[in-house]
Amino acid sequence: MLAPQAVQTLVSLGLSFLQAKVYLALVIMGSSTGRTAAKQAKVASQDVYRVLLELQEKGLVEKIIAKPNEYRAVSLKEGVSILLGRRENETRKLKKSVLEICSNFHIINQKEDFDANNQFVLIPEKKPSVNRFIKAFETAATSLDLMNDFQDAIVAHDKLFQLNVKALDSGVKIRDILCKTKESIPISKHFFTLLKREPAFQIRYLNFPCPAKLIIKDSKEAFISTKTKEKMIDQPHLWTNNPVLVRVIQEWFNGLWKKGIANGQVTKPKKLEILLKY
Repeated sequence: MLAPQAVQTLVSLGLSFLQAKVYLALVIMGSSTGRTAAKQAKVASQDVYRVLLELQEKGLVEKIIAKPNEYRAVSLKEGVSILLGRRENETRKLKKSVLEICSNFHIINQKEDFDANNQFVLIPEKKPSVNRFIKAFETAATSLDLMNDFQDAIVAHDKLFQLNVKALDSGVKIRDILCKTKESIPISKHFFTLLKREPAFQIRYLNFPCPAKLIIKDSKEAFISTKTKEKMIDQPHLWTNNPVLVRVIQEWFNGLWKKGIANGQVTKPKKLEILLKY
């Protein structure tokens, strides 16, 4: 019996399903006629000789001239090495093609005639949004203004802790508005580490649910949620670098910041939890 996992592994390395079955059958038998290999691999006899020829071309099977002709597989170790080498070569070629495509599109984008300060992009939820948020942290030069539900914000800061630290170390000022939430969670050690970076890292609290999930980068770009109930990564976001809209969003954030309750000198988790129980 041919192990399904072994067949699937060879398929992942570039063989077709039939090629993988015939090759493994020959590895097990040592050498065999085409008809016997077909029976062992449970492959139709009208297909086996075509598959054997394909395996010969790949260097995985040798043909023994006899009456009738027989076929012998190279060792599994050697066969896997051949397939891995071919896959690595294909990957190198693919990377080269990707770089060429990216380079060409970069040139095309440079030639496009559009107002770069008036862009509006709807970013899908999940990974696309997460990737954009990470990029915002990585490329921020002066400031990051954030607004999120308290619970989601703590989780986000925990996951992006290293990016927070890197941004703060490079001189970026981070302000985060944490909004009232129904659920409560323990405050992470990472979050308290960030609190100690005040005044570069500051938080304020709002005694009402989050009106929108928000990120403003350098007062030049803004991400604003299109819904209010879902978690930040579970909903689409409107990204814009339109200076008029970004200025409006920034002024709105500044107004909410002034209304927020300052963190003060919070040093213990209990004090922070009490502050959030309005």
